[in-house]
Amino acid sequence: MEKKDQKYTASFVIGNTHFANPITNEIGRLEAERAIVLQRLEPKVMEVLVILAKNSGEVVPKATLTETIWDGYGGAEDSLMQAISKLRKVLGDQARAPIFIETIPKKGYRLLPQVDALETSPSLEATNNTVYVYRTVGSFTDFIEKLTQPKFLLAFLLFSICLIMVLAILSYIVFWI
Repeated sequence: MEKKDQKYTASFVIGNTHFANPITNEIGRLEAERAIVLQRLEPKVMEVLVILAKNSGEVVPKATLTETIWDGYGGAEDSLMQAISKLRKVLGDQARAPIFIETIPKKGYRLLPQVDALETSPSLEATNNTVYVYRTVGSFTDFIEKLTQPKFLLAFLLFSICLIMVLAILSYIVFWI
């Protein structure tokens, strides 16, 4: 097997700042050389990243991605756009000023940074100074992240209190009257 093929069966590094492990569907970012933030991606999202990584620097047509990953599924193009959006969010990228994933209008996508093989996965090299934070990317994760914002947390708490009060009043009316 050629070295180019080998580097995508295990972990790989994207632009010296992120790594991905297609086997476990994890992607991570090194922070201050001692913290690794790992996020688990959906399998199809990881497949998009792997194909873009194999063709780093080259435009990968949308049709190639949809046919390879979704195999003729009717909503494949929408699913591809959602996958690209999730990858951008995880990588901290923006569509208007891309650092990682560039959209080539009406053609496809291109992974901009260099991709290199990672001989051993950072998730397997835990030391006493390494802190691992696992996050799962998805809609529930967005809700949890919003709970850390003071305004959203206050609104959520007020809504919860009101809901509990309404349920208490209704139960009093139903069971005691």
